[in-house]
Amino acid sequence: MQKIGVSERILLDVCDNELCSFEMFDPAKKYDAILIGLDTEITLDLWEEYGCPMILSPTTNISYIPMELWGNVIKLNPKEVTNVSATAEHSFGLFLAACRKMGNDLSAGREVWMGRQVAGMNAAIFGYGRIGTKLKGYCSAFDMNVKMFDKNNTYWDKIEQIKWADVIFISMTYDEETKNFFHMDLIDYFKRGQIIVNTSRAQIVNKELLLKCIDDGIWSYACMDFINYEDKPHDLDEELKKRENIIMTPHIAGNTKESLKIAVETVVGEFLEEAE
Repeated sequence: MQKIGVSERILLDVCDNELCSFEMFDPAKKYDAILIGLDTEITLDLWEEYGCPMILSPTTNISYIPMELWGNVIKLNPKEVTNVSATAEHSFGLFLAACRKMGNDLSAGREVWMGRQVAGMNAAIFGYGRIGTKLKGYCSAFDMNVKMFDKNNTYWDKIEQIKWADVIFISMTYDEETKNFFHMDLIDYFKRGQIIVNTSRAQIVNKELLLKCIDDGIWSYACMDFINYEDKPHDLDEELKKRENIIMTPHIAGNTKESLKIAVETVVGEFLEEAE
């Protein structure tokens, strides 16, 4: 029986495997593995104090875990969870909210609420993996025009797509190659009135570019599943907060019972295979 300490109640609620015992993590106890979510901060020193257990992460991106611990992490493999749709659904929901200006004051006149019809809009999806594939299907179902960008595309493909798009969906994996993937040198290419939806990591879009495009009206809305650029779950960035046409959510794209259950079952199953 493998003993697993769980750092967050929402994860413990979906834990179910007869080969494991699960409990809320107690630093005074020793575990075979610890299951940690996005609201959990861990350091190398703490991990060593805990007895150097395996770290199970129900996410595909582990930038919230110190890099020196990555060799001890079992993370979610997106290829193993093709039936998880929560993040793609959240991305498209943010886009619809931006089209209908859902950040407005409820007492404002109807002219302030003048929105945009989705049908016929051009959608450029950056990242043709699990999430990007689902987004393509959603956009097509809403009669939108779709172009995809992935690692095999060129720099000039990127420019052509950001010039063409009415909405840019960002569903790319965050790494050193995608850090500042959208940067200040591209500012003159963005189509005026664009909507940007980033449910990956903040650092893929340069912060200076984001604020400049919003303040100058180049982007009509920026929708993001993060509230700061530091991967700190509860620190609200005041520069982002004060702008009315920025819609933020605190990294909740995959936060559904269905998706969390699948994610936890997947990483726990992989841990058990490695433990055999």
